[in-house]
Amino acid sequence: MKHLKLTPTKGLSELEWQALRKSFCTRGMIGGSDAGVLLGFSKWKSPISLYYQALDLFSLPNKLNTELIHGKLQESNIAYSWQFYSENDDEFCQNVVTNNRVRRYKEIKAIIENPKYPLLFANVDGLITKHPVKKKKGILEIKKINGMTVDTYIGGLPPQYIAQVQHYMLVCELTYAELCMRVDGRQLKVDLIESDRFLQEAILQAANEFNGRVMAARDAIKKDGTDDMDVALQIASQFEPDAVGRETLERMRGYAQAAGRNPASIGIEGRVSIASSTPDTWAQRAEDWGAVGATH
Repeated sequence: MKHLKLTPTKGLSELEWQALRKSFCTRGMIGGSDAGVLLGFSKWKSPISLYYQALDLFSLPNKLNTELIHGKLQESNIAYSWQFYSENDDEFCQNVVTNNRVRRYKEIKAIIENPKYPLLFANVDGLITKHPVKKKKGILEIKKINGMTVDTYIGGLPPQYIAQVQHYMLVCELTYAELCMRVDGRQLKVDLIESDRFLQEAILQAANEFNGRVMAARDAIKKDGTDDMDVALQIASQFEPDAVGRETLERMRGYAQAAGRNPASIGIEGRVSIASSTPDTWAQRAEDWGAVGATH
């Protein structure tokens, strides 16, 4: 990782960290949690809201809720438990009792950039330095999740988390990641995820397209010279991402076919952003989602 650029985050408060991350996003760059958004995997955020945030024309509130705070506070404890993990409960308990750490990791308190991929940045939970199967370094990603959410996904893996670790592997040029999720506060679910070039290519293409739209809108707003927010939003709307992600869906279907999967077997959940639109627009977006094959 010697050729990677690291911007230190050690000692930053939550507000300072958010401000630093925003400085990357407003350059039209994509972080790990944004990858799933661009690919249409996120239930909570759309490419359009990400687009207006990149233009600094729309901001999400910085207020943290108790669930997010508890998640952040538990990250180090979950990572500590991961070091002793075994699929066999008795072995896991024995590892803890004997302090047998079959896995180890190193915290990377920095935002990571790779000159090969200038539109991407990463903030990983940890760098795996010891693994019972893998001999090389990998990505450690920590999550807190409830069991009902796990049960809604095939294999219990939310696709936005898979996109996130693929993004991190791409930036850091590593070939595997482990996703460690604490389920319902009492059970560890650990999944080894290998590098997937198809998905990584989809992330790169989506990031390039997204950045092109952001830069085009920024140039148009600058050329107009307006300082009126409504005018800026009107100009930006001409370049916003496809509301239903037709191009992204077609790419994903192509990747599915190349991987030997039936595209029709992959569910599509439509989402509508209400941040900068009207009820009439919401209805139209819902129809658009239906037209491209959204399943729910």
